[in-house]
Amino acid sequence: MICSILLLITLTSCVSGPLVVDVTQSSYQAEENHNVTLEWTFKTRTDGSLKSMRIFCEMFTDLTSFILFHLHEGVEVSESQHERFAGRVQFEKDVLREGRLRLHMSRLRTDDSGLYLCDVFTGHDEGSRKCYLNVTGPLVVDVTQSSYQAEENHDVTLEWTFKTTTDGSFKFLNIFCEMFTDLTSFILFELDKGVEVSESQHERFAGRVQFDKDVLREGRLRLHMSRLRTNDSGLYQCAVATGIGEGSRECHLNVTAERVRPKPETPNSSSGGRDASTTGSPSQPERRGRIGFYWVLGLIVVAGTLLGVYYCLCRNQHDSMNPSPSIELDPMIHSPPKELDPMNPSPPK
Repeated sequence: MICSILLLITLTSCVSGPLVVDVTQSSYQAEENHNVTLEWTFKTRTDGSLKSMRIFCEMFTDLTSFILFHLHEGVEVSESQHERFAGRVQFEKDVLREGRLRLHMSRLRTDDSGLYLCDVFTGHDEGSRKCYLNVTGPLVVDVTQSSYQAEENHDVTLEWTFKTTTDGSFKFLNIFCEMFTDLTSFILFELDKGVEVSESQHERFAGRVQFDKDVLREGRLRLHMSRLRTNDSGLYQCAVATGIGEGSRECHLNVTAERVRPKPETPNSSSGGRDASTTGSPSQPERRGRIGFYWVLGLIVVAGTLLGVYYCLCRNQHDSMNPSPSIELDPMIHSPPKELDPMNPSPPK
């Protein structure tokens, strides 16, 4: 009976539960052509030997799976690795003895996105854990204008465009804008996780730069600059980081000195005592007086014409209603003259 109990205790001490495998991150976000390190942790044997250790890691997509890494009795089996990962995956053998599997993936591609699962066997125990990797292409940041021209003491709006996340969240949105001159640079605007960091803005822009938060959700960064100065001229660059990638773009701003606009001359202005008649261009009041005179003269002519027409109409109507009596002519008076006698030119008495 005592021997049976001792045997049961011995067997229980030799048998352990499943190996606990964990990940330092359950999800990874990386950009195309960058690098990333995936890491798993587990409990190793007390002697730190790798002879009995076997590790098998795969990448799963919606359609198929690919072998990422294979370790057999402490030796890497590179022949079993899929060709898509050839030369792009390395592991740290030193930290493997401490129970940490680190896989360094370089030159990432967008089709590296997927689920990564590693199964670890230490000789007695076995366990597995998965993590996710999302690889995005570089974020395309653009400008509505590559160059801006403005005048001193006026305002201008600089605008950048980029692709936002589908939910329109600001949680992963970071923006950093700077102005560059030939000698140095100044922080123009900073946004950290959707919140403006006004403390980092250079004092030269204090109170002169505002951004439009509403259109930011649409992927449009608008910076309104007021009370421009000539030393605001330079190169403006904004770097944008979202949950899907990073990118930057620059534009140029040229601020010229304010133009002095001459005031309109008046007859009493200090122009050497010359009036409008000597310069050939009448003053504003004189031009208005002439226009008024021509209007009145035109109205008088039109009125006189209308009165003449009215008078003629009334006269014709009066003559038609009161015809004048006919006058009989005296035949003696209106008879043709007699011919004179050439022998006696004196007229008869």
